[in-house]
Amino acid sequence: NKAICIWLLERLTEENGMDIITLRGCKNSGKTTALRNLYQEFLKRSASIIEYKPEGSDKCDFTVLLSWNDKKIVIKSMGDAIKFVREGVKYATSKGADVLINAWNTDLDKKYKIKDELSDPSIIDNPISICGPLRAEWQAFNNDVINRM
Repeated sequence: NKAICIWLLERLTEENGMDIITLRGCKNSGKTTALRNLYQEFLKRSASIIEYKPEGSDKCDFTVLLSWNDKKIVIKSMGDAIKFVREGVKYATSKGADVLINAWNTDLDKKYKIKDELSDPSIIDNPISICGPLRAEWQAFNNDVINRM
């Protein structure tokens, strides 16, 4: 998760204008956890919270609008239904966000095309959702990246 957070933070320092970064993974694969970790990473780097809203029946999901390095950033963790994905785009647009970082459940791929719903997103397939031996390889890679920082 920390390696993903660092990659995203580096990407946001570039001057790309409006950007959508989508974390895609299966249900209960750690998308919300990864986005929560990213949110915490922004706070550690002096981001200011403009708005925060807990979401979901258990209030574990969230939408947050941050200000960081003169950019408005929206992070929306709910992505298990197309309704939530669309709400995130609408919210980010209404707030004049420079960046939307959201989640996309792979079950949505059965009915929707991610690139039709989101304008040219950068897609990160959530490595946490990888099972079996590949998961161990990802963890080794992640540890290696973090240890080099």
